[in-house]
Amino acid sequence: MKQRPSLFRRTVVTVAAGLLVFQFAAGLAMFVNLVLPLGYRSANDLADLLVLSARIWSDRGREGATPSEPCMRFSRTRLSSRQFPYLDR
Repeated sequence: MKQRPSLFRRTVVTVAAGLLVFQFAAGLAMFVNLVLPLGYRSANDLADLLVLSARIWSDRGREGATPSEPCMRFSRTRLSSRQFPYLDR
């Protein structure tokens, strides 16, 4: 005669399966709500930085400046704004 699994064994298997399903659901929710949006935002920030760098380098090429010269026109327009009233005065 075949022996049936004990009540303790069936309970352990049921609780373990439930915890695994919960862990998978929580990991998926965290990935969808945290990791993906942060990845998209980081990619957009990097793209904006690349576009800004390309604009600066193209402006420097029009002015005849070499890449080793500092870009004073850009730094003065960015830093002497309302947020930094005592800078460069």
